[in-house]
Amino acid sequence: MSLKMRCVPNAREARGLALLTVLCIMLSGCGSAMREKQLTRVAKDWCQTIRASQVIPVYPLNEDVKPGDLFIVTTPIPDQARVYRERGFLPLDMHKARLCIAGYPKFYHKSHGIGERTDTPYHWIFPDQTATPTPIAGHAGSWLPAAPPTTPAANQGQTPGQHTMPTAFWQAPHAFFPTYSFEVSTQTGLNAAIPIQSVPVSMAWMNATKATGSVQLSDAYVYGVSEDHLSAALSEWAKENRTSLIRLKQANPSPIFVRVVNRVYLIGSINVSLTNATSGRADLGVGSDAGTPGTANPGEVPGANQQRLKLLSDLASAGTPGAAVSYAYATKRDVVANETFRRPLVVGYIALDYPILPDGDLGEAVATTKTLMGVQEPLAFSAAAGTPTDQELRLYRSAIAGRTPEQQNVLWSKAAGHMPRQFRELYGRKPDNLPNETPEQAFERASESYTKPPNTESRNRTILAAIRKSWNEVFNAAK
Repeated sequence: MSLKMRCVPNAREARGLALLTVLCIMLSGCGSAMREKQLTRVAKDWCQTIRASQVIPVYPLNEDVKPGDLFIVTTPIPDQARVYRERGFLPLDMHKARLCIAGYPKFYHKSHGIGERTDTPYHWIFPDQTATPTPIAGHAGSWLPAAPPTTPAANQGQTPGQHTMPTAFWQAPHAFFPTYSFEVSTQTGLNAAIPIQSVPVSMAWMNATKATGSVQLSDAYVYGVSEDHLSAALSEWAKENRTSLIRLKQANPSPIFVRVVNRVYLIGSINVSLTNATSGRADLGVGSDAGTPGTANPGEVPGANQQRLKLLSDLASAGTPGAAVSYAYATKRDVVANETFRRPLVVGYIALDYPILPDGDLGEAVATTKTLMGVQEPLAFSAAAGTPTDQELRLYRSAIAGRTPEQQNVLWSKAAGHMPRQFRELYGRKPDNLPNETPEQAFERASESYTKPPNTESRNRTILAAIRKSWNEVFNAAK
């Protein structure tokens, strides 16, 4: 379908804008298969853009992802890495709990409007508009602000009240994302790496089949806590749910994890600029020449430019619930638009993975990004040198839990073979009530009955030496 529109006076202007409305409706009614393919491509492109900033993308954007969110991950590590490569993001499945983190005041030294509060981030999301400044205990001359600075300069360039609903996120730690460039073509689907409504609307307005552009994630914030500040709440949750964790491990022979979000990145708005790159369009006529944003171009009737910007803004906003789209500039060559969310939305996060051990305990943490890169060991063994024997044993058990069931079986069988005779005899005695006992279960059973040497530390050292040797044989020999 060919669409030619010109910024001309009165009736012709109105007919052109009306045709744009019809085109946007037609675009929204494309075949379901093509639309699904395009949406999948958009999701992947967007997530690859966010991943370039070293964070795990959230798609679709939403505000309900917070530090302390706890998920059970039963997908094998190789499959997780494959899904992450193919889709660009991880589905946030099996949301088990939201831990109550009390460490924000200590972690941020009572700054960023936190003070002694224990409800972070909700005092930023739903600020008390009647609050008055209060002194920070133990910090003479320091105060918790009750309202944003009155000038953008005092607010580090952030305009107070720019969200469509008032928030106090201007107090939160700020973040910065670089400007990303992209290309978009209607012939291969609207595959720009930006899931915002202004792109298809702008393409229709410019009557463009190809365009280049840039996107800036603006009004960005970040907050979270360290693993140490998570540990107390996580340990309490694991203790309360120990029976459930044991059952989960028994039902899943593959390694399973508890994934806990510890940092989130949010954006309050997105700035987009598009340039028509369709070939053979040297002169698009009146209304196509670059002009001053917000002003009419030569040949237009007074007010036509503002009407055009308002209609484009209304069209894009209608397809973006929970946000307001505003066009600052629109010609047939270039378009500049801004999308502002009601409240900042989470665009990405950082998380930690804790392997669930057979006894219901949680192993040592590993950054989720390492898991997704296919690094199956949930810890670095060089960091374990010099630790007490029982702690190093725990580290090895955590690492083994991150391997495939086949690898685990081989390792535990070899470890048993490296133990003294008494242990091997205990290991070989299969109980009648456990006909399908795994090598790991047999090793644990033999360990409980193993009495030589009688000293616990010496016995653990013997077990550790056997596990070390089998680990090197199974995993390091092939390197």
